[in-house]
Amino acid sequence: MGKNSRRLDFLRKITTLLIIAERHGIDLVCTCFDRSAAEQFECYQKGRTAPGKIVTNCDGYKKRSAHQDWEAWDILIIKDGEPVWPRTKEYEALGEIWKKVFDGIWGGDWEDLNDIYHFQLGD
Repeated sequence: MGKNSRRLDFLRKITTLLIIAERHGIDLVCTCFDRSAAEQFECYQKGRTAPGKIVTNCDGYKKRSAHQDWEAWDILIIKDGEPVWPRTKEYEALGEIWKKVFDGIWGGDWEDLNDIYHFQLGD
């Protein structure tokens, strides 16, 4: 599957997850979809993200985030008009749906960086 096909696949899956969340009374907003290399590096320096996969380019090997390829999305649940930052049953439910229904990667499963907000296209 080519890069644009993967992007379209991801966007279709995220759209469906939004519909499922709405049907379960879960409101959410996107906090990050596209991220530049500089933004990724800044997040990594702050300990807010992992460097990502290794890809080869003309500069040699570089770490790259799925956000840079439009294959990841960070969300934030909104409840009673307020952001929900701690891990909750709603994040758990969305993470399980994302993994089981869409064969995706959920950052809430990562041991080294527990990123409950991160939903990524699977391989």
